[in-house]
Amino acid sequence: MLDNLTKWNVPLLAKVQRERVFRVPPPDEASLVADDNWWDSEDNGTQRWRWSQADSRLILMSDRAKIIRIAMTMRSSVERERSWSLNCLPLFRISVPAQPAMLTRVVSLPIRAGVNYLDLSSPTTTDAFGRAVGIAFTRLEVSGSAEVIGAAPVHPPATERDTVFCA
Repeated sequence: MLDNLTKWNVPLLAKVQRERVFRVPPPDEASLVADDNWWDSEDNGTQRWRWSQADSRLILMSDRAKIIRIAMTMRSSVERERSWSLNCLPLFRISVPAQPAMLTRVVSLPIRAGVNYLDLSSPTTTDAFGRAVGIAFTRLEVSGSAEVIGAAPVHPPATERDTVFCA
């Protein structure tokens, strides 16, 4: 299990001699961690962001099947359409504006118990540092969830920005 925590970039809180301490979410919460093809976090003193690359992956972990809500605020260097998939199934395409404009969305997604893969595919541009960048996220987090009881999902209370892409 510790090898998976390291692979999935679960935040390491401390390392004392040969012992490692990770921030693992409480069992009743779903967690979201960056996996493949993400640049390190950056900031300008007032705002923090993280760039995706061409094909970036997020890992969603949960001890139970749930409907989760993911809140995201994003921008791109050039306005382009981006594709998202969950566990290799296409979900939606979204047009992300060029900076300095920002797009905020909250999406509801059904996840299974265990590990789920949320993939983002986007064209890239080369930034001033010579990196291939796709989308800059200033917010990307699980903002709510509801358990699936039996076969019927129980949805979290809707917000005006909710967009359900699959049920």
